Amino acid sequence: MKLFYKQLILLKIYSLIRRFRPLVSRIFPLFEPFIPFFVLLLLRRELRKLEAKGTIDNFHINIVRKSRFNYTVDVRFIITVNQISSLRFDLINKLFRSLKNE
Repeated sequence: MKLFYKQLILLKIYSLIRRFRPLVSRIFPLFEPFIPFFVLLLLRRELRKLEAKGTIDNFHINIVRKSRFNYTVDVRFIITVNQISSLRFDLINKLFRSLKNE
């Protein structure tokens, strides 16, 4: 019974997407030049979290629009040897935890 309701909901969502797809495809190109700005904001927020935790010392982000839907993203970090070893240790721990959970 639950599967039937899930399928019904998915079918309605799919029909809504099909109905609004032409409208979205006309509106989206208007917002395309603003995408680098929003990506820059999201990257800065995540990198500031890493900087606050002490994972990285400093960073620099540069996004250049080459043409329509074609961008170059340049991200530079300043990381010490101790930070690299702690990052490697965290990565190995996550890998072993994921293998243990499988």
